[in-house]
Amino acid sequence: MRLTSLIFFFWIFSNFNVFSQTTHKGLPDDLDKETIIFFEYELTPIDEEMPASMKRMYRKRNEASIRANKILRSKVKKYPFKYVISKRSEYKSLANTCKYILESDLMEAGNNGVNLYAGYKKEYVSDLFVKDIRTGDKYTLHKIGTSQIYQPQQVMFKVNRKVKSKYRKQIKAQRELMKKG
Repeated sequence: MRLTSLIFFFWIFSNFNVFSQTTHKGLPDDLDKETIIFFEYELTPIDEEMPASMKRMYRKRNEASIRANKILRSKVKKYPFKYVISKRSEYKSLANTCKYILESDLMEAGNNGVNLYAGYKKEYVSDLFVKDIRTGDKYTLHKIGTSQIYQPQQVMFKVNRKVKSKYRKQIKAQRELMKKG
């Protein structure tokens, strides 16, 4: 019950600015011309004063984060446009050079140390979206569950598939320019 309340509070808080932002379905029209930030998975600090069960949970999350970062670095190379990999805690310094971030409320909650384990029969689900850093506008891509948070190969596969579908002509033109140059 406490976990559900915490998740609900986080969801309400993260959507607090909903009136100042717009939500769109699909990718932004200028994604091929702008730089997107892909967040690396940050390690959660483990305090010796924590209960043993929390330490175990954070250790498992940290191990998953290390594995996921290795996979992210290899899979993101297939993204056809400009990108940066950044820590969530440092991305605001890139706002002058980057316009978008790939985000999910579940990913943010996981990085903030929220326990997202709902049991074997339940799973929390949230939108995966591209967010305009400057306006807060969200471009929803699809749903993502807690079981996919530390699976960047699945996330990047789906993102790349959508990008390649929408920007087929731009990618083809880019390849032709590279062949000539």
